[in-house]
Amino acid sequence: MSSPGPISANAMSKPLSRVDGRLKVTGAAKYPAEFAPPNMAHAFLVMSTISKGTITKIDSAAAEKAPGILAVVTHLNAPKLAEPQNAQRTEGIRIEQRIPLADDKISYGGQYVAMVVAETLEQARHGAALLKISHTQEKPVLEKERAIKRDKPKEHFDEELQAKKGDPATALQNPDLVKIEQIYSTPTQTHNPMECSATIAVWDAPERLTIYDATQYVKGATGNHGARVWIKGGKRSCDLSLRRRRIWLQGPDLAAHHFGGDGSKGGKPAGESGANASSNV
Repeated sequence: MSSPGPISANAMSKPLSRVDGRLKVTGAAKYPAEFAPPNMAHAFLVMSTISKGTITKIDSAAAEKAPGILAVVTHLNAPKLAEPQNAQRTEGIRIEQRIPLADDKISYGGQYVAMVVAETLEQARHGAALLKISHTQEKPVLEKERAIKRDKPKEHFDEELQAKKGDPATALQNPDLVKIEQIYSTPTQTHNPMECSATIAVWDAPERLTIYDATQYVKGATGNHGARVWIKGGKRSCDLSLRRRRIWLQGPDLAAHHFGGDGSKGGKPAGESGANASSNV
């Protein structure tokens, strides 16, 4: 094992071990999901099976009667979250504009539509399978060209997204111009880190929230939590600045190891918000 520190000029092309390599390959390194606070509940997120539509009914009777079930959270009973700022540098990366479980609208396949909280992960998964969700289905927009015509944002990550310079349409009419037209495409790229995303949230004091999170962006995740935290019983401070001072984020830079993300752990508000909600059950 090598120790952290400056890299020597003679280190190039040498078989040096990673500082945390042995811990990871032997299973000794601790994932954020492997922390085990006392009386920890488990949440299982339920995803939409259609790409676009509206939820018309949720029958949770069977799930609520299943062994170990503590709560079934949907848009019908989920506490309303404060609208966070869309500022990447200070408030974290906002993956989507819609807050999780905000309403009955379904905008894409796999959207979270419910969350089942139970004493064990197996009980939560079983309870989720018992949910009966009815919906009306609409035709989704699947082509990029059609989607751009319907929604063309001006900014992305606090920067101008749409830029136009010159007059290409007129320039292309020049008969002396040599034009080469071709369409290029690339296959879908899937993130497959060693560690799945996971979040544990613990209220270890009346106004102190400790979070164990698998994240590549500790500061941003703290901002996400501060803006989105559920206020238990309406008794916790609603002031964002006060709440942020009382949020402690335990992530790979603080208390655990990071097992890969490839960009997939830069921001995941649905899971983080779900953990916050579950901790209040």
